[in-house]
Amino acid sequence: MLDLAEQPVPRELLYAPGDWSLIDGQRVLKMHYHPDGQFHGAQLLDLSHTERHRIAADAAWDTAVDLTTWWQRHPEHHRSRVKQPK
Repeated sequence: MLDLAEQPVPRELLYAPGDWSLIDGQRVLKMHYHPDGQFHGAQLLDLSHTERHRIAADAAWDTAVDLTTWWQRHPEHHRSRVKQPK
C-alpha cells in the first residue's frame, strides 16, 4: 500500500506520472480516463519509457507497506467504525 497522504511522493515517481502498469518489468501500459474518471483505454508505451518506469516502480515498492500493516494502523477505515447509511 503506497499511501501518499502519509509521506512525501518519492522523487522517482515524479518522472513517471499518471496511472500505469509495468508488465513483466519490460513494457509500460499507460491508462487513460475521461474527465469524469471513467476508464477510456490503455496505451502500450515505447520501450524508451521502460527504464524510468522501472525505477519509479522500485521506488514505490521500497516506500510502500504491506496492506495488513497499513490496515492495522488505520482502524478509522474499518467497516465496524464507519457509520452505514440507513
